[in-house]
This record gives sequence, structure tokens and C-alpha cells, in this order.
Amino acid sequence: MILAGGMGSRLRPYTYITPKAMLPVGDRPILEHIIDYLKKNGIRELVVATAYHGKQIEDYFGDGSEFDVDIHYARAKKPLGTAGQLKTAEAYVSETFLAMNGDILIDVNVRKLVAFHTRMAGIGTVALRHYQVPIKYGIVTLSSSERIAEWREKPQLKLIMNIGLYTLEPEVFSYIKPGRPVSLERDTFPLLIRKGKRLHGYLSETKYYDIADVEDLRRLESHFPTKYEI
Repeated sequence: MILAGGMGSRLRPYTYITPKAMLPVGDRPILEHIIDYLKKNGIRELVVATAYHGKQIEDYFGDGSEFDVDIHYARAKKPLGTAGQLKTAEAYVSETFLAMNGDILIDVNVRKLVAFHTRMAGIGTVALRHYQVPIKYGIVTLSSSERIAEWREKPQLKLIMNIGLYTLEPEVFSYIKPGRPVSLERDTFPLLIRKGKRLHGYLSETKYYDIADVEDLRRLESHFPTKYEI
């Protein structure tokens, strides 16, 4: 399941008339790169959840036959957030499924991800990677007597980040209210954790490109030479 219904407001003016998933990376839309990635991982049955300018996506990909995949569309009249868009595709799901944001480029081995999820037997598995955030200041720790106990000059903050790829069980739909904007990241996953559901994390040192804004598109030019001017 590919979540491709967002407005991409940080990519304006390009997304005023074009859905985010159809912006060019190289000479092909982001979504076409995602479909190629999924095909390489053995996935050919897809549900694309659309909303904003969704007809452009359908006009380009059709039923998917020209791209050697089978595509169904879960349509919403307005963007509903990642969980809300996921909910629109519930009718297509009866077993373990993969969900992926429609604005990322990664190379996670899907078979290994699904095997991990099956072995852990939880409601969902979130693909993760390590991420370092540079701090541009000296960071200190004070003791109880106000003495400086530790000094770290411009350290790297080491974190683990969500990369927007999930293996989920159909049970997850029961935790998403229909017809309203809901976020997997802000609403649904925290709710599952509070409810004691087994939500696991799968660490992978994958390549990761998040097309969040115009600068991200520009950075991708060196990896995917484009005939378009961004």
C-alpha cells in the first residue's frame, strides 16, 4: 500500500498543480521509482491511496499493466494523513501487508523485513535506520553543585529514525477512525504502544531520501540526473 494523498505544501509552488508523488526525480515521477523498488522486492499487487490531484496519478499509472504491476486505488476526497489514507484502503486488505509513504526512496530488503515481522508476531513492524543530528554548540552537564561535570563540543546526537515503511496486520485498522485526518506517526503508533500492542522496529542501514521540500529535490539531482530544472 502506497500512501500518496498528501498536498506536499512544503514543495510549493510545484505541488499547486501536481501531486507530490508525481514530482520528477530524474526523468520519472517519485512514485514510479517506488513502484520499481517494490517490484525488485517481489511485490506486484499494489493499492495506491490518493486524494490531492489523485486523478493525475491514475491517468499516468492506470491499472499498472504498463508497469508490470496490478494497481488498485483507494480514493479520498481530501488528504486524511498517513493513517487516514491507510484506512481508506481497508477493503483491499485481508492479511499481513506492507505500507509505504509515497515520498521516500529507500533500498530496504522487504523479504527480510517481512520475515522479521513474522518472527516477532506483533501488530506491526516499523523500518528504522540510525540518524545523527549535528549540534552546533558546546553541550555541558552540570553537577548538583553547579560545577561543569562534562563538556562535549559540537557533539553528534545519535538517534533512531522512522523511514516510512511498515509491515502491518489488518488489526491495525480497528485503531484508526474513518473519514478524518489521522497520523500513523502522531496518533496511531503511540496509541498502539499505550494499548500494549507489540510494535517492533527493524533496523536497516538503508539508503534514505525523503522528498519533503524543494531542497530535497535539488539534492537528489546528483543521484538522479534530471532533464527538469528544479
